[in-house]
Amino acid sequence: MRPDIVICHDVPERHQERAPIVVVEILSQSTAEKDQKAKRDLYEEQGVQCYIFVDPVAQSIGAYALNANRRYEPIHVGDRRTTPMGIMSRSRFQS
Repeated sequence: MRPDIVICHDVPERHQERAPIVVVEILSQSTAEKDQKAKRDLYEEQGVQCYIFVDPVAQSIGAYALNANRRYEPIHVGDRRTTPMGIMSRSRFQS
């Protein structure tokens, strides 16, 4: 499985031995379920510090961070689990 965007520690990719710091997945209808469950579970198991998913259709962003027990918990913005992408132009997501 390959993430859409990866932020790693300062080492060449072929020598990467630590988990990435941040992984971002851009959801699509065909990958949303896999990205939000199977990949999230894999990233958590591998110790990826922050997992972010972007849903262009719902125009929302969700994020998880490892807690002290090395388990993901949602990152809340205000009282919401996901953050609307109102600052982004809707045309950026249209084909």
